[in-house]
Parts: sequence; structure tokens; C-alpha cells
Amino acid sequence: MACDLQRLAAVEQLKQLCSANEIDLYFEDESVNPLAIAKNAMKKAKEGLYDVVLIDTAGRLAIDTELMEQLESIKKEVTPDEVFYVADSMTGQDAVRSAVTFHEKITLSGVILSKFDGDGKGGVALGIAEQTNVPLRFIGVGEKVADLEHFIPDRIVSRLMGEGDLETLAEKTSAIIDEKQAKAMSQKIKKGQFNFNDFLEQMEQMKKLGSMKSLIGMIPGLSSVAGKLQDVDMENSVEMKRIKAMIGSMTKKEREDPELLNNSRKRRIAEGSGLSQVEVNRFLKQFGNAAKMAKKFSGKKGMQDLTKYAFSK
Repeated sequence: MACDLQRLAAVEQLKQLCSANEIDLYFEDESVNPLAIAKNAMKKAKEGLYDVVLIDTAGRLAIDTELMEQLESIKKEVTPDEVFYVADSMTGQDAVRSAVTFHEKITLSGVILSKFDGDGKGGVALGIAEQTNVPLRFIGVGEKVADLEHFIPDRIVSRLMGEGDLETLAEKTSAIIDEKQAKAMSQKIKKGQFNFNDFLEQMEQMKKLGSMKSLIGMIPGLSSVAGKLQDVDMENSVEMKRIKAMIGSMTKKEREDPELLNNSRKRRIAEGSGLSQVEVNRFLKQFGNAAKMAKKFSGKKGMQDLTKYAFSK
């Protein structure tokens, strides 16, 4: 439910987030009373037999008496099973002090630490846990839903030491990627049959796994590479939009068989996507190289070869 009526466009942001992740959102455009929204939302949730209800309340950079009283009223009304304080790890000790005050006022059951990229943020996590005696439950390592992870101390330490975190990576992939589909795709790659439809399907899967930086950091030996990466937006980057436009301008047969793309077909694709033939040729070359590389790394020594390749770069 959308009970943050303080931050500009907070409700609209939730609408977009819930829509993208197929989550129902309760909101009232005309209401200025978060407590009334919470009451109405809980009534609708009970009538609709919802299993889980999340309440988004207004954030506070400083402790505001009126807003704290509002929080206490909402908690008393809905009697939540969990109360999480979302702390921005970039604020350092301010996050620790705020967490302590919130715990005193409304009794927290856990803390979520956002913007936790592993670079010097451990002190904030330890400070919150020590001074509030409240467990750190989740960490945010990116901007996407998939980048919200359970905080498991030994796994985080493993990442910080450059040893990767294959357990979390395995959990993420198993939750998103169907095992049978993964095996079928692996066979296609090994046989050199990877096409443009497969490419788009893999991009859709990658979007669900979270930021590229966090994924690379989970692979043993590649944490140093991840540190140099900027987060890659699989959906909104200029390059991805161009690629989708090119593939969208191809016929069904062309998407299934890249070998069909001769010069006349490339010219038609360039015109259809609003791009130059030079850009189309560059993408096709990159696609061909990527398919060859994927085939090479799909063997038994694939991870070993990938590590060598990453460090050679």
C-alpha cells in the first residue's frame, strides 16, 4: 500500500514498480491521510484474501515528531508482523543514529541497508546491528528488485575477500531460470545454433537477475572485474534499444537464422530500424563474436576459460 504522501512522485514510482513486477498496489490519489489509507488497504487485503501486505511509509532524513507519531498510529492500526527500517548506507553514522531512534519509537524487527556495494559499507552494517540489537535482514546491491538480497554474513565476507558467492548466484538463477530451458539453450550454444530470438530471451532473463556488477561479483576470481563495471541497464540503455529495433526489423526467418543476412537484407533492416548499415554491421559482428565466445565457454572448462579471458583484458 502507498502511504508515503511526503516525497514527490512516491506513489507514481510505486505504481511503475508494481506494474513491472505484477504486484497489486493500493493507493488513494485524493487522500492526504496515510492512516486512513492503511485502514482501507488492510480491509481490502482481508476481503481479497491476500497473504502478504507491504506498507510503504514516508522516509525521514531527520526525526520528525509528527511523522513519528503517524508511524506509531499506523503500526497500532495494522499490527504488522515485521517492521523494517530502510537505511541508506551512504549516510554512514547518520543511518545508525536514525535506526536507533526508530527502534526506540516503534520497535524494529529488522533493517534493510540500501546501496550496499561492498566498498566500505560494512561498518554501517555492524554499527546498526551493534547499537540497535536488531538484525540486518536485507541488503540492496543495485536498483532492481532482484538486487535486494538476504543478508547472510559469511556470503558477504566471501564477496569482500574476492572469493565470490556462488550460493546466492545459484539461488537467484534457480528462481528465475527454468532448468529444462537452460539445458536446451546450452545445447543450442554448443551446436552454434544461437539466434536472435535466443538473444532477446537471454536479455529478458538477465534483467530479472539484477545488476551486472553484482552478478559478476558473485563469481569467484572476478570481483576485481566487477568493481570496474558500471551497472548495465538491460532495458533502457541506448545500445539495447537500438539492438531491439534492429531485431524487430528482421523477418521471422532472419531472427531464427542469422546466416540469411546478406547485404540487401541488412540495408532493409537498417532502414526499418532507423539506423545506418554501419551500425547494423557492427551489431551483427558483435553478435557473431559473442556466439562464438559463448560456444567456447560452454565446455567443461568454461568457467576457467572465462576467468582467464577476463583477467587477460
